[in-house]
Amino acid sequence: MNGLGQCYLAGLPFFRNALAGGLYYSGILFGSLEWVQTHFRWLRDQQTPFHSTASA
Repeated sequence: MNGLGQCYLAGLPFFRNALAGGLYYSGILFGSLEWVQTHFRWLRDQQTPFHSTASA
């Protein structure tokens, strides 16, 4: 278990970069979706086939 702990400890700088990259691209993805929905209102008003209005 000592070697496994050292391996995880050595990998922390790479995990930090992977986490930062994931947050960056998630922000771009969801930010661009929000931008498109605010500039093209007809896209936001459409209902998807998975949207159900019936209450259970």
